[in-house]
Amino acid sequence: MTFDPESYRDWERQAYNHVAESYESLMQRVTGVFLPAMVDLLELDNLPEGAALLDVATGPGLIADGLAGKFTGKFRVTGVDFSDNMIAIARQKAKDKNLPGLSFQLMDAEKLEFPDATFDRVTCGFGLMHFPHSDRALAEMRRVLKPGGRAVLSVWAEAQHVILMKLLLDTVAVFAPQLKEPHGPSMFGFGNLHTLEQAMLKAGFTGVKIEPVPQAVAFRDVQHYWDTLVQGTGRLGGVVRGLPEETRAEVFKKAQEAVRPYQKDSRLVLPLQANLAVGIRN
Repeated sequence: MTFDPESYRDWERQAYNHVAESYESLMQRVTGVFLPAMVDLLELDNLPEGAALLDVATGPGLIADGLAGKFTGKFRVTGVDFSDNMIAIARQKAKDKNLPGLSFQLMDAEKLEFPDATFDRVTCGFGLMHFPHSDRALAEMRRVLKPGGRAVLSVWAEAQHVILMKLLLDTVAVFAPQLKEPHGPSMFGFGNLHTLEQAMLKAGFTGVKIEPVPQAVAFRDVQHYWDTLVQGTGRLGGVVRGLPEETRAEVFKKAQEAVRPYQKDSRLVLPLQANLAVGIRN
């Protein structure tokens, strides 16, 4: 199948608009386990008051909200995303929490609507592997950074290290091998450290460093795990939601078997791993 970037982008936008509320309540606790490590890599302590931070593909604002809350009033924090519903949720949370200096804008990561050298730091949490043209998005992140500014990105590691997702992906493939997400970037396309490093270097970043970070996430039971991935994600969930009802029931039964080795007491504890990358704009 020929890759159609515009059709793929439209499908993703619709998918993430659809799951915006459930993503915030379900999936954000999965990606959130990597937030402290990302914040550490930003090296914010030496930034002056009023420094500008940008979070690309902010979703409902996990990183942006976290930064604004941790450093209340010290920095100007902007989050951007292409999903209307995600931005609406992020804006409402910012209003409810009354965090000064925090704002959100509807924007495509491949066409950031900011002048060159606007931001002191840029973050992008688990967004890079979703962009139709990841090279353009990386180039834009570098462009809007000030000289000496740093970008910190998180992406999923190779599939065998992201058991939390791989179990369900493999299960779906048993029942519907012909069913695939829209032809586009792989969720694990930057799992290889060399691939990620080369992409950042090609975009013009220097001092690139990448750190694999293993984690684990606990779920109350199989249903909690299932709801998190099926109702809380755009791409993987979209594939499962597209299955006939009877097939989804079979996938759920198979998923129960697949996760059994990860049951601890009454909970499920599933491993996952991300690659955290740092790049500098000279």
